[in-house]
Amino acid sequence: MKFDYVVIGSGPSVYRFLLGMQNSGKKIAVVENRFGGICPNEGCEPKIFLEGAARATLTSMRLQGKGITQPAKLDWKELIQQKNKAMASFLNNMQSMYEGLGATTIKGEASFVDQYH
Repeated sequence: MKFDYVVIGSGPSVYRFLLGMQNSGKKIAVVENRFGGICPNEGCEPKIFLEGAARATLTSMRLQGKGITQPAKLDWKELIQQKNKAMASFLNNMQSMYEGLGATTIKGEASFVDQYH
């Protein structure tokens, strides 16, 4: 299949690009191994999720002896599983949303194999 544009990666800027390209008649492919880009996979969204649990744990430690008798303990493995579960639906929705904006999504890795002519 031939495309007018091939986008490598699927971060938030791709959403804006696809919005602008709607009804352009151009065939666009978005290639990504893990849809959503850095922010929802490893960046800001997971950081916010994990930071909340760490903050609650640290706060409970500081309050021990001041009404808190047992400080919280992090179960890192369970926390990561919950983070992955929470992010999964968002990431799946990103891929569907891009398809709804007219793009063909390809799950995988892309690279340049030749100089553009």
